[in-house]
Amino acid sequence: MKVTLLVPGFDSSTAPAVVRWTQGHQQLPWQAQFGQLLGHVHNDGLNLPAARLLHPELDPAQHLVCADPIHLKADRDTATVIPGSMLELTAHEADQLLDTLNEFLRDDALSVSRQSITHWYLAGKDGSQLTSYPSSFLAHRNASAYLPEGEHTGAWRRLMTELQMLLHSHPVNVEREQRGKMPVNSVWFWGGGLLPSQSINHDHSVLYADTPYAVALAQAVQLTCYPLGPFQPSSSQHTIMVDTRISDALFAQDEMTMRSAQQRIIEHWLLPLQHQLNIGAVSAVTLINEDGEQGILSAEPPWWQQIWKRLAERWPKRTSWRSPE
Repeated sequence: MKVTLLVPGFDSSTAPAVVRWTQGHQQLPWQAQFGQLLGHVHNDGLNLPAARLLHPELDPAQHLVCADPIHLKADRDTATVIPGSMLELTAHEADQLLDTLNEFLRDDALSVSRQSITHWYLAGKDGSQLTSYPSSFLAHRNASAYLPEGEHTGAWRRLMTELQMLLHSHPVNVEREQRGKMPVNSVWFWGGGLLPSQSINHDHSVLYADTPYAVALAQAVQLTCYPLGPFQPSSSQHTIMVDTRISDALFAQDEMTMRSAQQRIIEHWLLPLQHQLNIGAVSAVTLINEDGEQGILSAEPPWWQQIWKRLAERWPKRTSWRSPE
């Protein structure tokens, strides 16, 4: 059995010493990496089926994309995206902004609705070819390197620019700035991809996850999903754990919860998995974040090798001969 831990926001510097980290891997949102683990071959991180997965009650024939409210700060070389979860937006403010957007979009037979205060959706425009990352992935990155590109994105970028102009002097934003709050000055479109086929090969995997996107995708491809908790050995070929609690706490600027979530992963997963590696019940454990880092968990050496190593460090001349096998 192999195990893959998908943990956005995980701080590699706090992992146990038996985790060997490598850098330089492609930086991708966890949703894209999850899709790749399941064999969703069309999922390259740019055409995620987020809107359909998270808004299943709407008419399947209706075009739908995520339309996240954000604060966008751009200059000549860089762009910074602050996702809606960090803006402290109220329900009343969200509804006022949506009323204005819908009035503007009505002539084009488009509409925007919200599932929650910061989860908005645009209906009526085909976004299946829109190449765009989740706004949460762009936080703390130079967003100018991830702006939508390609032949199908021109109309989307124009619409985004028009909505920026509409929101620039909106009364809600004027009042927010007077209170020292960041304005909601843009809408970020993403997640209009098509749902994956139920027939994709997910390697007889099982999933541990609570975050809605992972649970919904597992249901769409008929993947067994368990709620997050301490690791329980399974007879499956591949166990996947998706835990977004660290990044959720990061967006909420809750450092205490963030540290607690990281420690919980170490205690509930990494340490039990290390024991499973020691006894040969698990063949491989990989830890992945969104920052181009991958950690490989290794088994602890036998007790006599650990003692020999300590002796070699203390008395290098006396233990310079070969370690016993």
